[in-house]
Amino acid sequence: PDRSVNFFLIMVLVALAVVTQNTAVEIDRIRRGGDSGPDTRQAMLINMSLLALSALFNGFIIQLDDLPRTLQWVPFTMLSYWGFVGVLVNYFYQFSLPCDA
Repeated sequence: PDRSVNFFLIMVLVALAVVTQNTAVEIDRIRRGGDSGPDTRQAMLINMSLLALSALFNGFIIQLDDLPRTLQWVPFTMLSYWGFVGVLVNYFYQFSLPCDA
């Protein structure tokens, strides 16, 4: 298939997976509300924490080589990392720069 089709497919699948993950976390936190009822603030706090981690560890903002050795496994658990890798592989597969030297 065309690379643009692959790009849009990767973007849609990653977005769907991230939204599903965040919705599942929210539903879980709201269902487990204590005696005072559903805790939507706790659900949003966990959601924002997941989004921040996804943004930091997707390999675009903080590169894998710049992470401490103990945290280098974290990006491999993030959905956004694999989406970013998929887009890069899709774009740069069989890509070459001409060199006239």
